[in-house]
Amino acid sequence: MKKIIFLVLMIVFLTGCQNSNPKNVVKEYLEEYRNYTDNVEKNLNGFIDKYGLSKEEKENYLLLMKKQFVNLKYKIKDVIYDGYKADVIVEITVLDYKNLKNINSNFDFKELFKQTKNIKYTLVFKTKYENNEWILEEPDEDTLLKIKGLN
Repeated sequence: MKKIIFLVLMIVFLTGCQNSNPKNVVKEYLEEYRNYTDNVEKNLNGFIDKYGLSKEEKENYLLLMKKQFVNLKYKIKDVIYDGYKADVIVEITVLDYKNLKNINSNFDFKELFKQTKNIKYTLVFKTKYENNEWILEEPDEDTLLKIKGLN
């Protein structure tokens, strides 16, 4: 009986460890963007609320970002470990919306929706190992702007 319990605990432990690694943590984070989850939309609303856009502009901006996130492509290039910390190097490809950076009420959203030019960025996501799992540290503002294609 002890052998069975030990075997079950080992399987659970090993399965948990395999799912919690820096690469998977970053992949899950980026997949939230690609799937445009409620959490992503909530964070995006918080970001755009700072700019006092009209209701129509806000709706257009949300649609623009949804298009951006759903089409986000990424490739995890490397993981660099340093003890209980790891940097995950990721190359992303997004639509180039840099001309949207200075948010004001004079956008031509129709032109922005036609945008097809992509831009590639190399990002570094920082993770740390705490309480037997890898955790993604909050990405900095520059990283978030690059995911949006705004930097």
